[in-house]
Amino acid sequence: MRFADLEFLFSTLFKHSVFSRAVYLGLMLCIAQTGFSADPILSVSAGHGHSLFIKPDGSLWGMGDNHAGQLGNGNPSTEPNSLPLLIATDVTSASAGEVHGFFIKSDASLWAM
Repeated sequence: MRFADLEFLFSTLFKHSVFSRAVYLGLMLCIAQTGFSADPILSVSAGHGHSLFIKPDGSLWGMGDNHAGQLGNGNPSTEPNSLPLLIATDVTSASAGEVHGFFIKSDASLWAM
């Protein structure tokens, strides 16, 4: 996915509230600063305030809210994670919920966060 594709996706997902616009602008700034979108992204799933991304190498990345541990790093925080966080490897699919997420690894195991 190119930067312009992500910009369109996030602007569509996050255009309905002041908080959502702030999250959108933060995500766009992070992507622009880190070059995260330089690599292709196979899929994106957006939760209430967090997003999950799968790259072609099977790595699962997340960013955004983590107050309920929805990024799966074992470190819940009231501050949104503004940089992409590596969550897992060998991932084939992922889905973000309101304050949770699920992913399936290549060995068919189901993981929750």
